[in-house]
Amino acid sequence: MKAITNIAIPELPWSRSEIILEIISLAGLIFLGWVFISVYPALPARIPTHFGLSGEPNGWGAKATLLPIFLITPAFYLLLTILNHFPRLHKYPVVITAENIERQYRLLRSLSAWMKA
Repeated sequence: MKAITNIAIPELPWSRSEIILEIISLAGLIFLGWVFISVYPALPARIPTHFGLSGEPNGWGAKATLLPIFLITPAFYLLLTILNHFPRLHKYPVVITAENIERQYRLLRSLSAWMKA
């Protein structure tokens, strides 16, 4: 598995599915932020953090345990977005050639878009 080294990376337009997935991702981030900001102040100081097979809570924690989820989600989105601009940093399952670079780069962007959504 080699990274791209000396092959020119084509500038590819976004596909319709990539645009739709990006919109879904951004809408999800906005919704997450809105829900977190509107609900967080009303939460009790102690919230359930784990549920058993019966559906009953069997783990408890401070409401601040929700803060990492709120912070990690947009950070993950941003990291994947930035990494898409540097395809040479990725590892590919095949040797990159001039013939397959466009397909591999499109597959990489598609995977990233699905992961963000």
